[in-house]
Amino acid sequence: MPTRQNCMLQLAFIVAAVVLPSPVVGQQSVAFAGAIPAGWYVYPEDKLKNWPKNSTWSPCPSDSLTDWQVSAEGDALRITKLVNDRTSKSQDKSEVREMIPVDDGVLVLSGLAHVTIDFGNAFIFSNPDGMNISLQHAVRLDGEPSGYAKEPNGSVLFVTTYGLCRITKSGELQRLTGFPRWSQHEFTNSMVITSDGSIFIGTRMFVLRLRKNSDRYRTEWLLPKECR
Repeated sequence: MPTRQNCMLQLAFIVAAVVLPSPVVGQQSVAFAGAIPAGWYVYPEDKLKNWPKNSTWSPCPSDSLTDWQVSAEGDALRITKLVNDRTSKSQDKSEVREMIPVDDGVLVLSGLAHVTIDFGNAFIFSNPDGMNISLQHAVRLDGEPSGYAKEPNGSVLFVTTYGLCRITKSGELQRLTGFPRWSQHEFTNSMVITSDGSIFIGTRMFVLRLRKNSDRYRTEWLLPKECR
């Protein structure tokens, strides 16, 4: 488990790093205001229940190792097929997953999921004052964090291996909804909040759409229509 000193040391080394954009194969589809993009459909929930019975089963063999990245341009949601590089991801030993500027500081999401190991932490650091950085809040997560999106009020949404979480500006952790156990292997890479409040999450094989219904989220797993 990382110590406070280790995390602050990692922060000092990584804060100046340049993150290169992921290579892409090509643009796939565009939609507006939370709508399902043309050429995509909601995979039937009853069929998803078959997944735990056969770990090699795939609803779309031709795209079984495709990473779908979601991004936003104004009010438009864009889904892009990424070049798959599973080997480099599996060899990534860094525990720092995301560094996100927040009010008066930076939120660092760290963790690791490998074989039987799965842990995560969220740290909110102050902005640097010379060579000094102070830790404001520290929260233990229920698994490795990945992907994030900032909400208008300054809170940050992100995914762990067990579900969707929010961390507020005050450092409070809120667990918003859980995901099926099989989704732990879906490798979240991106997240977008559209103007109607829908949340889209890019993963291996699927794009997940979350829509709030009262105090709960409805989950819909999207696939290209050629996978029917």
